Amino acid sequence: MTLQAQFAVAVRREPVPARDPLSLAAEETVAVAPLAGEPGDLWRDLLDGRLVYYCEGAGPLGRYVVCRVVDGIWGGPLNRRETAVLTRVLCGQQQKAVALDLGIACSTASKWFTQAVEKLHLERAPLPLPLVVAAQCWASGETHDLTARTANLFHEETQFVVFSVPTPRLDGETLLTRAEREVAVALIEGRSRDAIARRRSTSSQTVACQLRGIFAKLDVKGRCDLIKRGLEDGWFR
Repeated sequence: MTLQAQFAVAVRREPVPARDPLSLAAEETVAVAPLAGEPGDLWRDLLDGRLVYYCEGAGPLGRYVVCRVVDGIWGGPLNRRETAVLTRVLCGQQQKAVALDLGIACSTASKWFTQAVEKLHLERAPLPLPLVVAAQCWASGETHDLTARTANLFHEETQFVVFSVPTPRLDGETLLTRAEREVAVALIEGRSRDAIARRRSTSSQTVACQLRGIFAKLDVKGRCDLIKRGLEDGWFR
């Protein structure tokens, strides 16, 4: 399959093969990449249309995303309304709270969020962990205590950017039990409730109860808010 055909498949949100040459190259590149100085730059370039999300994966150092460098603007940047709603949601606010804060209807906030996600070709949920981290760093203007890595990658004469964040470490989070810490890590990485249940050989209802306990103990309102708590508490060192 040509690179152009692979890119078209990715845009349609069909799975990219886990061990395709580009994914292997991304893992090898990010393993020796320098620490990222400004993780928020990746999110800014996505918003401005200079990068296009291509695929995501997991390697020995954590989760990574691969973005294609675009000549010119791909599909046009997000407008201010779409940027405001999308970034606030990725920073942990619920859509209902975002709508209230912006003085708009919940349906309007939902529409702008959906439009923003579609423009960035991120239709599949949940959004990749590295992109959520990059969005939060961009919104806050801080790099946090974060061991992120970024590198340029050339594959079949096309330039890509690889951005990686480490697997979160919750060892010192004494408010949670060991089982809750493991479930929290799986959620942060982007696994669904059913996938977590299968991985832990338990029921979805048990995982749901554990997630409610995690959210209550840490006073967070969902996955993105949990990631924000992790950035603030140094889980991604």
